Amino acid sequence: MDSALIVKLAKVGVFVLVVVFAVVKILMRKLWIKKRGIKAEAIIVELVEKVTKGNIDNNFVDKTTYYPVIRYTTHHWDHLTKQHDVSFEPGVFKTGDKITIIYDSKNPDRYVVDDFNKAL
Repeated sequence: MDSALIVKLAKVGVFVLVVVFAVVKILMRKLWIKKRGIKAEAIIVELVEKVTKGNIDNNFVDKTTYYPVIRYTTHHWDHLTKQHDVSFEPGVFKTGDKITIIYDSKNPDRYVVDDFNKAL
């Protein structure tokens, strides 16, 4: 086997391992928050629009998605406003919608959505 091919395969293998490790770490953190966090009601106070180019049948078209901005109150009566890191198609959420979240009591900036009907 060619040494250049071996090097390329090794690089791909390392990349895959890094991605898998990152995904597992994120999922474990979310699971930890769901098991040990504190539930709170959050309200969507804003939808941040983002337009990107998407490829549909080899045609580049504008695609509009929205990032919900949520506001919630912690058990220490701190009011937090956070833009969610996952975007959604138009119409999934609207300003004023209420969702249930679970936040980390030690780091309330970390949260997961605990809403089965409209999961963020």
